Amino acid sequence: MHINEDHMYHGAALTQIADRQEFKAINPFAGLSARGAFRINDDIAVYIKHSTAPTKTVHKEYYFAFSDNSLKEIEHIKKLCKKVFVVLVCVEEKEICVLTLDQFEQHIKNRQDEYQSVYGKKDKQPMIIVTTPPGKSFRVYVNQAKKKGHLIGKILVSRNAFPRILFES
Repeated sequence: MHINEDHMYHGAALTQIADRQEFKAINPFAGLSARGAFRINDDIAVYIKHSTAPTKTVHKEYYFAFSDNSLKEIEHIKKLCKKVFVVLVCVEEKEICVLTLDQFEQHIKNRQDEYQSVYGKKDKQPMIIVTTPPGKSFRVYVNQAKKKGHLIGKILVSRNAFPRILFES
């Protein structure tokens, strides 16, 4: 069987999940086009995206784009599982950033509201940005529309949150 790039990067996240004592089972969601959407045990969903390299700018940002289809798939899996997480694999950094569903939805809302106010329409592919400053927590945010370098809703995400947070009550 042919190995796609996303198999390798999603596999990095799935291996860390499978290494946890609380792990029992993993299954892909039927009927989704996303190859990175999985049910863990009975009630945990992960939606995995990867970005191979950061930008060459001083901030070294990893960009994660979410198409309308991606957003619809996340909406679908949140109806099926009590806990949903968006897992962002920063390949070159060899780090995994995890967002709760609430954090993810707030970032998408921030971007959509900002884009709507500037352009009068919905962003067809909102992006969440992650930076990985050495020895510090991830910085996660979205950009303002038409204002390069201006960020909205920056949060800090602990580098050791993944995969622990998936199995917390």
